[in-house]
Amino acid sequence: MGGRAVAEPILFDPRIEELLREVAANPKSCLLRIPRPARLGVVLGRRPSVGVATAGLGAAERELVALHRGELAYLLRKLAVVRLFESPAAATNHARVSLSGQSPLAVDRGGWVESARGSLREMSVDASPDPGRELLERCVRNPDEIGSVAVTDVAAAANGLEPTDQARIYTALSLAHEPARIDEARSVLLDVLAGQASPTNASLAAADIGWLESQCGNSRAACDWYRRAVELLPQNSIAACSWLLNAVHACDESEVELARLFIDARLPVEGMGVQVAVELVRRQRRAETFRPSSKAVSLARRLTETSTGTCRLLLDAYLNS
Repeated sequence: MGGRAVAEPILFDPRIEELLREVAANPKSCLLRIPRPARLGVVLGRRPSVGVATAGLGAAERELVALHRGELAYLLRKLAVVRLFESPAAATNHARVSLSGQSPLAVDRGGWVESARGSLREMSVDASPDPGRELLERCVRNPDEIGSVAVTDVAAAANGLEPTDQARIYTALSLAHEPARIDEARSVLLDVLAGQASPTNASLAAADIGWLESQCGNSRAACDWYRRAVELLPQNSIAACSWLLNAVHACDESEVELARLFIDARLPVEGMGVQVAVELVRRQRRAETFRPSSKAVSLARRLTETSTGTCRLLLDAYLNS
């Protein structure tokens, strides 16, 4: 997307701030001394690694875990988003595109730091160092250190408090930035689909598998996943647009027609999701993240003669015209 998004406010109520200060000031805190886990395993886990029955928790820690783990996990998920989109690869990654009718993801580091600092500025600095304390201080007290924190670590910390499919999807997108870890990314996304994901998260996971297949040069398989994403959630405009273009890339005319029919009926050209998707394809072409075959180019040119609206815009972007 073009401009920077402004981070949504991340606010804690005064009781959370009070509990955080109490826990951080306690050198014997168990909550902040949980051993560093195998990160991918924690991300895939369906249960929090910390609960009210965890041995040794103090009264403040039990209240924090019981009542406020969701808000703390939310703060960490927001940080995972910030880190995810600071990667150069994010500029041409379709995860930047929001679902139709939803606001874009907040990806501004400065906005996140200011919001988080407002809740954590009074945290005690007297306690001895530990992994949880280190993560908080590096991300809030020393913003320049945020760049050294891996998305997988942040997502694992969030899921240690409150397991969510959102954190799993962020982890998969981060892993996908490294070609050697695409299989791991696919495993995480398949795990989301195998669980009880919401229609939104299931659709996002399916679309992201489509993205992985496309990156691996398997446009035919990508079509299948993008179509599935659209079936799960018709509002997933990026999946619909990617379905069409991967069908063109695979020179599968029957699949092209199915995608065109869906787009013509569902995606008006003035929709923000369409405009962002078209710009994304243009970025990908400029970055040469894909190169159409001569047969695909011929098919796309022929299709432009009978296409209008959204389909025409997408095909023009695909042809880099």
